[in-house]
Amino acid sequence: MAAMMKVCELFERNAAGDNPYRYLAGWMNPEMRVVVMPNREKRAATDADWVLYLAPVARAAGEGLPESPPP
Repeated sequence: MAAMMKVCELFERNAAGDNPYRYLAGWMNPEMRVVVMPNREKRAATDADWVLYLAPVARAAGEGLPESPPP
């Protein structure tokens, strides 16, 4: 069996308001966020259940991160 490598920790989040939509989010580094969401476009049993997104953090000059990575 191949060795596994830890990439980052993920935290379970809820969408805003009373929306029951849940997803996982974490930080690879201060500039790159990871988001795992259920596949809302699943059409067939062979389609993936989850989708992994890498999201670069966009920020204006002099601004901090919108949500800081956990310590």
